[in-house]
Amino acid sequence: MQKIVLKEVVDYLHKVYPNASIGVGGSVALGTYGVDSDVDIIFQREDCRKSFLLSFYSNGIKVSIFSFSKKLFLENERKYLLAFNSMPITFISSVSVLYDDYGLIVELKEIVRNLVERRKVLRYIFIDELKREISEQLQLDLFSILELKIRVYTIVSRIICLFYLKFHAGRIVPKQERCNPYLVIKRDDYILYEKLKECLPYDSNSYNCVRDLFENYIQKKY
Repeated sequence: MQKIVLKEVVDYLHKVYPNASIGVGGSVALGTYGVDSDVDIIFQREDCRKSFLLSFYSNGIKVSIFSFSKKLFLENERKYLLAFNSMPITFISSVSVLYDDYGLIVELKEIVRNLVERRKVLRYIFIDELKREISEQLQLDLFSILELKIRVYTIVSRIICLFYLKFHAGRIVPKQERCNPYLVIKRDDYILYEKLKECLPYDSNSYNCVRDLFENYIQKKY
């Protein structure tokens, strides 16, 4: 059914916007979709200056139409360089082009490729930057349990980003792994995996656990 819905939507878009660039991404593009999978479409026009997402249902299948502006990547460049779990990076890299007479999708793919290449080349600079950020976070005062949990979550997220910068800076992380990176962490850095487990669940003891992890392992090994 996904292929039928995809064809209907793409045919309509191409008829109404013949000069637009259209592609399909996600599991449908990769051929890994199931009966409940969404249909993810990229839609680019030269006169479109803003990113947007439009979602609807067709024959019980959720359809999402994405459009990405170049401004989005400029404004969020640091996030895309430091983080491993950026949806636009994963999605755009998976897109199969259907219509692209003006090369708009190819241009986006080149932007993504350059970002990933820069992340790989400059990974040690970014690792040092993240370590400084974590160190500063650990020096701030805490005033409530809620603030403590938020701080711990933020630091753990940064530590996972450090892991990916060290081991996988040049790799685009697939959606399933973005949602659960711990299997890869367990495989490539078992000590880190075990220490992250010790920090769970996030409670009053987690802060000291995270501090110990950072000061006695991350600072020395990363």
